[in-house]
Amino acid sequence: MTSSVSEQQLVEYLIKNGYPTELIELMPYAIKLSSYNEGATFQSVEYLTEGGIHGDEPGLLAYIPNYSAWFMVENVSAPSGYTRKRITYSWAWLFAPSLWTLTDHIAIKWNDPAWYVVGTPARMYRAQSFSTHYREYLNTTSSACNQWENQLVSFPHDLVGSFVCQHCGNVYGATDHNGWVQLTLEKQGSATTPFQVYGKYFYQSIPWFGNVKFEGFGLEVSISPASVFHESTGFSTVVYP
Repeated sequence: MTSSVSEQQLVEYLIKNGYPTELIELMPYAIKLSSYNEGATFQSVEYLTEGGIHGDEPGLLAYIPNYSAWFMVENVSAPSGYTRKRITYSWAWLFAPSLWTLTDHIAIKWNDPAWYVVGTPARMYRAQSFSTHYREYLNTTSSACNQWENQLVSFPHDLVGSFVCQHCGNVYGATDHNGWVQLTLEKQGSATTPFQVYGKYFYQSIPWFGNVKFEGFGLEVSISPASVFHESTGFSTVVYP
């Protein structure tokens, strides 16, 4: 495994192995290096750009402005008699979180005949402003059941990764706020039936609910915060042998 490769070497490798130029420009160095080290080749990619992840509740923290993401499938080497596909969900915000430190989630689900390769799931979250930065490198764990099951699709397998959203200085001074989650799926080489992979981002917010009452010359204000999740548009990709 190579830990130090120039950006130019990585770009040349990716172009040679079928990765679109527009995708290469979006890929963080760590993902490019991982593809290079694994000897990966490109299979497919989907892009998502939306004005934001919006909630129905009032309050300033019920959406993500300028959310974008891409969902990539790669071919990676596998033991004899098997095939392996690596799935990458990468996302980016224009702005950092506002006031609270909350936990967001990314869920990836898939159906038979594939299963995930133990030890391959990984993710990274990065927030940076002009003066401060925050990085989080953690491993995800497999989950057979989770509270977002009914919000996804009825696939028998899933992996949910959570990470702490970190406020890094002034929200409008954020220069970088992004992350990715990645795992490898495996199936027997003799199984020619394609399988489906589904990905979705869940954003946690704290909207406020309240009322204002005037009683004589008095003023009573009641505010009740609550934590809720909002969903991005989901990715749904058919993975062929």
